[in-house]
Amino acid sequence: MGKFATFVKDSWGELRRVTWPTKDDVITTTIAVLVLTVIFSFFIYLSDKLLSTAVEWVYRIAGS
Repeated sequence: MGKFATFVKDSWGELRRVTWPTKDDVITTTIAVLVLTVIFSFFIYLSDKLLSTAVEWVYRIAGS
């Protein structure tokens, strides 16, 4: 039980030394993550459509 109490005490001490982000920092980084997620999703969608169309075109030519 003594090791656990020491662990909790040390952990609590470490948490006091953490520099927590401000509310504005959290909002800014959250918006950045959401915007980049939408941009990358759109890029992946376009890449998938382009490659899918190219493969269908090759199959049509090779199948005829």
